[in-house]
Parts: sequence; C-alpha cells; structure tokens
Amino acid sequence: MDTTAIPPEIRYQWNSANIPIIVRSGISGDKLTARLPYRPDNRGWLFGLATGRRKPEVQWAPVEKAWKLPVSWLNRFVDSGLERYGQLYVVQPYREMEKCAPACRNAVGHDCQCSCMGANHGA
Repeated sequence: MDTTAIPPEIRYQWNSANIPIIVRSGISGDKLTARLPYRPDNRGWLFGLATGRRKPEVQWAPVEKAWKLPVSWLNRFVDSGLERYGQLYVVQPYREMEKCAPACRNAVGHDCQCSCMGANHGA
C-alpha cells in the first residue's frame, strides 16, 4: 500500500498511536495493511488469528510501520481487534453509484463496497 496516497481525512487516524486501523485497498493481490498501537505481544496476537495448519502470512512492513495480512483475515481482525482494543478504524473502498441490494443487507462480515459504506451491511 502506498501510504502517500492516503487521503488527508484518513491520515490523522493512520497516524494515531492509540486506535488500530486496517486498510483494504481493493486492488487485486494487495494485502490488508494494519497499524496497531504498540504492544510487545502484537506479533503473537496477529499470528493467533491464523486458522488451520498453514503458516500465517503475517509480515512487518518497515516503511509503512504496519503489518501486512491476508485479505481473508479482515473479519477475524476486526472482531478480534474490537475485543482487544475496544475500537478500530476500517478503511475500504466503496462504489459511490452502487446501490444497496439484498446481498449487502443480508451480508455477514465486515466487507462492504456499496454506497451505504456499511450502514446497511448485515442489517
């Protein structure tokens, strides 16, 4: 993720030292980028999000000072992050012209791209 492309309205949250933020770019093949408030056990907590026998695909990105995670971990990260930190920011693309459909209103999870920006997601 190119951190120089972060819009100014999101940059403040990105630089927050107290609230975690996860960014889903929407670009095919791009990983989730997560910034966490410093805790000595952050790496262990992230590896604990892994399921199954596969070795977790967690990487530290020193330039961004953030973690790179598989996109499939979005729901687990958000649920576990809320438990661990009490709050977090989720940044993901949306389609301004896409109307909410039953697929959005009946959705399970935190991944939403329509114009409601998650307001009706899973409602």
